Amino acid sequence: MNRCVLIAALSLPFIASIASAQGPPTPKDTAILKDFETRVSAYMKVHRAAEADVAALRKTASAKEIASRQAELAESVRAHRRFVLVGGGAELRRVSRAARHDG
Repeated sequence: MNRCVLIAALSLPFIASIASAQGPPTPKDTAILKDFETRVSAYMKVHRAAEADVAALRKTASAKEIASRQAELAESVRAHRRFVLVGGGAELRRVSRAARHDG
């Protein structure tokens, strides 16, 4: 998960530099970037909530404890995603349809 956060954090300045090199952003570019930032924020919110539900590892955790926590964390993420999809399913479908038609 930390690798994904790092990649997302490092991509934003890169995307912004490319956009600025091409001149002022168009309204469509601004909307795309805002949508990307919103999705990354939602991703991070789900993962932080899932991680808060799972007990932290001890510094001397065994391989078995690490594997167990990894499985618990994965299940917690799936549970939080289901909650988000059920609660925001209509909006998610609307945004997905709009993105497919714009591309």
